[in-house]
Amino acid sequence: MKILGLIFSARKDGNTSKMLYYCMDKLDSTKNEVEMINIHYLNINPCGKCQYECCKNAICPINDDIPSLFNKCLESDLILFGLPTYCGHLPSTYFIFSERSQAMIKNEKIYVNEFLKKLNFIFIGNIIAGADMSSHEALYSFAGRDFFPETTLLSSRDYNMKPINGDLIENQFVRHKLDGFVERILQKY
Repeated sequence: MKILGLIFSARKDGNTSKMLYYCMDKLDSTKNEVEMINIHYLNINPCGKCQYECCKNAICPINDDIPSLFNKCLESDLILFGLPTYCGHLPSTYFIFSERSQAMIKNEKIYVNEFLKKLNFIFIGNIIAGADMSSHEALYSFAGRDFFPETTLLSSRDYNMKPINGDLIENQFVRHKLDGFVERILQKY
């Protein structure tokens, strides 16, 4: 199985990166092909300054790394998103990625079967309410569908830790929760 992990955090060694690497290591140990990408190191741009070419069955005029990133998503069997929260909301890079999906995947059947059904999420917040609120933003695309991604929400405060330290993965209860998350993913696929 080909598994893609996307990190949406600008902190190279922060909680989000470490959590996703932990999960990907577990998935890699099951002899899967894994790849990790931090989208902060890519050239990505938001929608805008165009004539809505994507809505007119033409190619998006924005020349950046989004098309190749979406191709990697479509070629993968499973996708994990590592999403930090900022003031209870998802990072702007997630919204850029999400809004550009309309230009990359125009067919609803392909969007559902070859993208949405592969997604799974790790939400990380300072407080669980922030991670919970942001999860609603990300999971809106699944409303009314007959499937739902695996998700896990983690909060530094729940473990009496500070998010800025980036050491949440060192907590045995966090690792146990992530182990369960990975196990549920493997059961589905």
